[in-house]
Amino acid sequence: MLEQGKDEEKVEAFSAFFASVFNNTDRPWAAQSPELEDHECGNSAFPFVDTEIVRDQLYQLNVHKSMGPDGIHPRVLKELADVMAGPLLIIYQRSWESGEVPADWKLATVIPIYKKGVREDPGNYRPVSLTSVPGKIMEKIILGTTERHLKNNAIIRHNQHGFTKEKSCLTNLISFHDMATHLVDEGKAVDVVFLDFSKAFDTVPRSILLDKLSNCGMSRFTVLWVKNWLEGRAQRVVVNGVPKKLGGGTARTVDPNWPKGCSIPYGVMPSIETGGQLAGGQRGLLRDWLDISWRVRPVTSSVPQGSILGPVLYSIFINDLDAGVECTISKFAADTKLGGAVDSLEGQEALQRDLDRLEHWTISDMKVNKTKCWILHLGRSNAGHKYRLGEEGLESSPAERDLGVLVDSRLKRSQQCALAAKRANCILGCIKHSITSQPKERWCGLTLSNVCSSGPHNLRRMVLECIQGRATKPVEGLEGMSYEERLRTLGLSSLEKRRLRGDLIALYSFLRRGSGEGGAELFSLVSSDRTCGNGSKLHQGRFRLDIRKHFFRERVVKPWNRLPRELVDAPSLSVFKRPLDNALNNML
Repeated sequence: MLEQGKDEEKVEAFSAFFASVFNNTDRPWAAQSPELEDHECGNSAFPFVDTEIVRDQLYQLNVHKSMGPDGIHPRVLKELADVMAGPLLIIYQRSWESGEVPADWKLATVIPIYKKGVREDPGNYRPVSLTSVPGKIMEKIILGTTERHLKNNAIIRHNQHGFTKEKSCLTNLISFHDMATHLVDEGKAVDVVFLDFSKAFDTVPRSILLDKLSNCGMSRFTVLWVKNWLEGRAQRVVVNGVPKKLGGGTARTVDPNWPKGCSIPYGVMPSIETGGQLAGGQRGLLRDWLDISWRVRPVTSSVPQGSILGPVLYSIFINDLDAGVECTISKFAADTKLGGAVDSLEGQEALQRDLDRLEHWTISDMKVNKTKCWILHLGRSNAGHKYRLGEEGLESSPAERDLGVLVDSRLKRSQQCALAAKRANCILGCIKHSITSQPKERWCGLTLSNVCSSGPHNLRRMVLECIQGRATKPVEGLEGMSYEERLRTLGLSSLEKRRLRGDLIALYSFLRRGSGEGGAELFSLVSSDRTCGNGSKLHQGRFRLDIRKHFFRERVVKPWNRLPRELVDAPSLSVFKRPLDNALNNML
């Protein structure tokens, strides 16, 4: 537990905890698999990158981002882009050809980011790694070739919505809840299992990841570069700018797990590599180095959180999680849910078989935090069947957060609306107590960014509409105006209009850009020879219950069919947005 005390003590606690979650049972990986050999020929060339591309990457650096442990700030690289592009390109090419990653690129400064729960528990913090900025540019080069290969060969399954272009939390929620609301509307019982992986990114076995990377057809050079990039990594924890120092400059045995070549004085390196005692002039060299460096802990598993390559590597690792699954499974990074109709014994047994498959997958790949896995029973006729994961039974929950949205067993959003209203009221109260009077431009910015954005998921429209009404009253010069007049003066929209606008933008994205499951497959065009309409008229489904009536797939069809042809045929999303507000004014 974290005690209220010195930052050094917190650093020690975080450092020990983050190191304790690593998977230390990983086996060595040999680059001799037949799959890897088959893809060796014709793929050894360095991805097409020239000096101009590297220079553009340097120009695009955000100077407000933090530097890595190598001390090279993004601002320096950006301002010296013309000078640095050539040497960096040579380093990148040599790294690719040799399969060797510079040791400084393997060091990470870890910042603990609070998630939720008790703040004194280190387990409630996410370790985010700050790594070398030049190393991240090389990661972007590898990422580009990897993503093209995954897309061209359709390797990542359609039910993965995290770290995937054209997909998001929204597509995940829409696709899965479309299935659930449709079955409940038909009078069927539905059970949904929410799975929680323990420290998902930190426990990825590297040998299994490399096997999967080679099995999906990546070139030998790519796999070997990633292998070297993952090996010999080390990290140090920083809290409030305070790292964990190594200590005095007296003779000591140095950790033999220290990565080779990590900017340690040349004369000290041989003793460090052998784990021997430091003596004589070596102590002086090390003492000077200790003033600007800190002990790091070896990273024995994981894909680094905060890296460029980490997300796509994790997607490849977890890609086969749903192999052979009979029910509907949906993934957003490590957040996984599994569900299906269970109003028959066959459906219940199918869901249990899927849980058994997932349990078998996790035994060899990673751990599931069974205390945080829950079952949500949906439908009036749901018998509340009991399930198990391995030998342990899973508990039922009356409500569960699904990617930030609180969903209850009746598929209502009343609890989510209440939480959003409470948060918006608290923020509005803080603003009013802090600022007595403000010009409309500043007040509009405060309320729009903090109050009006607190409730995108509500169904009780008037609750949050009233909060926005109260938020616009204190603005100078708007006293005595009606709510509608205040909105027009401030250039704001009612929440009803914002919701409808968001629905139509989401639908346009699904239909035009294609979002796989949860996209165009959810909607069907009306086949008609009639010339009236916008040419992209959608079929309106049938429903019995309000939960289906108010679901995205059904509620958005009628407004979409009323849009003019020139709007639905817009070539891009930006072009679609421009005339959308005028069209909405005619609808509301």
